Amino acid sequence: MDASEADMAITPLPKPGSKRPLPNTPTQYDINKEHQIYNLASPTLVPDNTITKTDHTHEPTTPSHAAPPATLAGIAHLLQTQLAPITKEISEVKSSMQSTMQNVKDELKQQIDELDERITQLEIVKDNSTQDRSYPHPHTDLTNKIQIIEAELDKLKKANQPSHPLTNTPAIIGGLSSLGDFDSAKQWFLDTMWKAWLTPPTKVYIKGGFKGLMWAEFGSDSDRSNAIQHIKDIGTKLGGNNVWANIEKPVEERVPLSVLYKAKLLLINWGVPKDLIWVDPATNTLPYDGHLAISTTVVDLVLKIEFEDDWAEYVKGEEWDKLVKETCWGLDKKRDQSNKGKGKGKGPGKGTGRAKGKGPE
Repeated sequence: MDASEADMAITPLPKPGSKRPLPNTPTQYDINKEHQIYNLASPTLVPDNTITKTDHTHEPTTPSHAAPPATLAGIAHLLQTQLAPITKEISEVKSSMQSTMQNVKDELKQQIDELDERITQLEIVKDNSTQDRSYPHPHTDLTNKIQIIEAELDKLKKANQPSHPLTNTPAIIGGLSSLGDFDSAKQWFLDTMWKAWLTPPTKVYIKGGFKGLMWAEFGSDSDRSNAIQHIKDIGTKLGGNNVWANIEKPVEERVPLSVLYKAKLLLINWGVPKDLIWVDPATNTLPYDGHLAISTTVVDLVLKIEFEDDWAEYVKGEEWDKLVKETCWGLDKKRDQSNKGKGKGKGPGKGTGRAKGKGPE
């Protein structure tokens, strides 16, 4: 029998009771085939030597290595291995963020420290500037900024407070003669109000020619008071003259003092020692060396001047008459207005004087 005939031969059936399996059953494995399974505990394929390989002699082989069982620990190890790169990247991002946050904190702390230092310096300058405002501060720009801030704070505090009723009384500003003319004086005043963030006046004017004086009307008494207080606070000097501001008093209150102040200047120009002569605004008097020399008052819109000792003779002359006439023009004007329809008014209020003893030698 040749090979082809042997292949076509029918395999004899096993005898009853034989343990020999039938050919081509699923339990039979070719000894030359090596099956592999995936080990859950390791990402590599390992040979499956646990499967019994039989030959035709039915003698099973003994496995050389046993594969580890698929346990929870193995699964955890696999997950840890696979997630290791992601975990590392997250750790690096966290470290970078922590470093960035620390840098930001350090920078903010440095800026806060610098700001605290600047605030401290500003407070020192503010304290120094408020101690004596009669002299210009060396840090003029900084002082002006502080004054602007203070004025703005005052405005905010007073924002909800009603303004005082308007009395139509203007403010009078003096010490401006070095500015030369009214236009320059007006511009200086408006600029001063603007820099301090104060409400500007509704009207600025002079009476007669420009003599260093200027009047300003405001929309409310509170605006006028703020402007006057600011002029006093900054203590400006122009051409050696102190700039001053005040509420304009009625003419019958202004004229008596105005005559005395002008008389003081006249007497000093005549050689009277300036440290021996002064004006007392509370009593409308001009003492000389501790003794009363001249006193003034207004009665029925007429200026009355009284002289002690022989001061009337001492001041008598053209200069004195001109001084009194120029100072009394406001009284004369008001008296004329009040006398309209009542007949002609009296003569100019030059006053009469009485003299005793001797004047200055």
